[in-house]
Amino acid sequence: LEITQVLPAPDTVDAEVRSAITVMFNRPVVPLTSLQDQATLPNPLVLDPPASGKGEWLNTSIYIFRPDKPLAGGQTYTGRVAAGLQDTTGGLLKDDFVWHFDTQAPAVMSSIPAFNADNIALTDPISITFNQPMDHASIQASFHLQPQGGGADVAGQIKWSDDDLTMGFYPSQNLSLDAKLQATLDASAQTAGGAQLGTAYTVLFNTVKSPAILSTSPSNGEQSADSRSGFRTFFSSPMDVTTLDVQIDIQPKPTQVYTSWSDSDFSFFLGWDLQPSLDS
Repeated sequence: LEITQVLPAPDTVDAEVRSAITVMFNRPVVPLTSLQDQATLPNPLVLDPPASGKGEWLNTSIYIFRPDKPLAGGQTYTGRVAAGLQDTTGGLLKDDFVWHFDTQAPAVMSSIPAFNADNIALTDPISITFNQPMDHASIQASFHLQPQGGGADVAGQIKWSDDDLTMGFYPSQNLSLDAKLQATLDASAQTAGGAQLGTAYTVLFNTVKSPAILSTSPSNGEQSADSRSGFRTFFSSPMDVTTLDVQIDIQPKPTQVYTSWSDSDFSFFLGWDLQPSLDS
């Protein structure tokens, strides 16, 4: 009796923490049986450090162990199948089969806002995505949203994606205008498997500025504006376009106006039948 393959493979680095551990034999070890009789079959696998879970035989020669919760991140695991295991013909596994694999270390994969992002909406949540499921209570205790340089934490609640990989922090009230904020996750934050993040994660960002008109093109009083270029207003922050149309009055009144908004420079364009040598 021999072991032909194990998963994760020996010396694997960065194994997925939600991996099942699989052992494949070259000959049948257990007879064909019903699911109800699985409890009477041998459990050949020992993990170190131990992990709680459920093992079962997929067929007569493949054993799979599924942990109840993700394995600890950044951990070296040792799998062992002890000598003496017997196959259905009486053949024995002569020697212990031992192998090692490493699980991926916990890490932050991305965040929204990104580092040094500007013009973040006052109602937007702050989200952080991890490379493995995290412990909810630990994240709640180790996450902070506060002014850059320190200050009182912003109140709010954390919600999780279905796969437990992405947290979203929802402030209890709108963030302040033109605020410089930092979202920090302490190094003590833990994964669902109990490993610590190990390194603090901080992202700096700025909320939208107070609404203001920075400039126009043509500018006020310009005497040689191109009648084909329309009129553009540049704002200090993103604007709700639906609120702009009703606030604008054009004299002399045009017969038709078309508009567009640019996210790249926060500008609002107006085009109409401008005539040469006409004051508007």
